[in-house]
Amino acid sequence: MPFARARLPFTEYGWAAIEVNVVDVHDLYARLDTSLFKVIGKPKNLAISDKICAMQCIGTANEVIYFTEIQENVPGFELPFARSPVDRVFIMVASVPAIDTATTQYSDMTGAAAVQFKTRISAMSSVLGRPLDSQYSVATLQLAEKNLIELDQVEGMKSASTEEYPPTGILSVALRDAPLHRHGKRKISRGPYAGRHLGVIRGPTGELIEFIS
Repeated sequence: MPFARARLPFTEYGWAAIEVNVVDVHDLYARLDTSLFKVIGKPKNLAISDKICAMQCIGTANEVIYFTEIQENVPGFELPFARSPVDRVFIMVASVPAIDTATTQYSDMTGAAAVQFKTRISAMSSVLGRPLDSQYSVATLQLAEKNLIELDQVEGMKSASTEEYPPTGILSVALRDAPLHRHGKRKISRGPYAGRHLGVIRGPTGELIEFIS
């Protein structure tokens, strides 16, 4: 959007990153177009599992993208294996000030149970100028078709913007076949979701969420 307000990565609460699964993250790193993507985390195994290897980048709209290679099944998670070199979004990441409050609200919104743990998020720590071994409280909610929502508790960020002009980065996330009973709804008459019902709400930190059913 030409009128969007510039927002730097990891500076505001709300939607923080898109996670995309890939077949070979090291190969992708070797051929990545660095005129379009700024690498903020080179490929390496995640702290929670050596079966997950990921790199982190900033895109042209200041959106943060995690490119993630799932090498084997990881106990406690339902994760998709990539079927093409760069496959699909499977995790949406939100930054929140209070993990327990956000987890309760997202569980209520989606009907999904949450798993909480502590882990390093070195790419975010690097951007924020924090020690790379900083530990963060994280919660994941397992959705249908091996999709997840991840909530990262971070201190000191600004509240998500509700200004007239939207910020760059990730503005809204749509959840398909999500429960609409408490979110209000209207029928969509045109476009890819024609015939479905839509509800739009703000999450616990002001982030926009679309429920499509």
